Amino acid sequence: MEKQESEIFYRGSEDVSNRICVARKMRALLSWIEVTRKMRALLWHTLVIVLTLSIVNEMVPSHRTDGGVAQEVQKSKPLLPAELLQASQDIEEKRFDVAISKCNAYLQQHQGSPEAHMVRGKAYFESGEYHRAITDLNSYLLVAPKDIEAHRLRAKAYFGLNDPEKATADYNAIIALNPKDKRAYLGRGAVYDHYSKWDKAVNDFTTQLTIAPDDPTVLSRRAESNRHLQQFDKALTDYARIAELEPKNLEAWNQAGDMCLNLRRWNKAVTYFSESIRLKPEHQWRAYDGRAKAYEALGKKDLAKRDLDRAIKGRVF
Repeated sequence: MEKQESEIFYRGSEDVSNRICVARKMRALLSWIEVTRKMRALLWHTLVIVLTLSIVNEMVPSHRTDGGVAQEVQKSKPLLPAELLQASQDIEEKRFDVAISKCNAYLQQHQGSPEAHMVRGKAYFESGEYHRAITDLNSYLLVAPKDIEAHRLRAKAYFGLNDPEKATADYNAIIALNPKDKRAYLGRGAVYDHYSKWDKAVNDFTTQLTIAPDDPTVLSRRAESNRHLQQFDKALTDYARIAELEPKNLEAWNQAGDMCLNLRRWNKAVTYFSESIRLKPEHQWRAYDGRAKAYEALGKKDLAKRDLDRAIKGRVF
């Protein structure tokens, strides 16, 4: 009897030991799962940080020197204070007076804040108050003379005040900071074009096209300047290229036709005007009138009369 009780006690003890062992293994497993979960979370967090830094890196403005080495033109700007961020949002939403009021309040507590002058300068510019915009931008550029966007904004403000010399000076400053800033060449070229300095405008538009080839807007601006210079052949080349890049651009086809009329290339003029009419037969008096002139020069009187009638009536029969 005692032997039987001893065996029962032994088996019971062994069963308890097994359960304790299993419990310990379960706790170890759960601990490992928890550690693994935390490690996954840490790895994911690290990946997000790396990707974010990578994106920010690509957004930092830089330019290349003649040696081809990328150099930072200006350091990343610090984040704006909350009040100025709100003012910037107001500018985006065209609440310019609200933005100006917020900047004024901020400047009362932070006198001479360059960031506040920059934001308020944008608000003044967008509201058409160019004199005040320039005053604020001047204050900002004293502190940040290499800020390209501030120079660009001030150039536009000077242009709005019909001051081409100062507008050009700001575009020159941008180009000195970044010789591959294509918007600077377009801006300066537009100033030259507006004030009838068409040869200089053509040079700037040509430079921009070496940086960003086949830009239809710049090709159009260069063609227009060449037209003023009576360089009709060069203008035709640009308009024809625009028509190739944008086959549905009626203005390009019509302008190419006009250049052919100036160059007395009658058959080519018919080709360009005919394509414009094919794309949009109605309300194309200009294309019909141009093609009528080309037909007249080619001796095709009936076709010329038909197109001229359509040009006068402004509709297709």
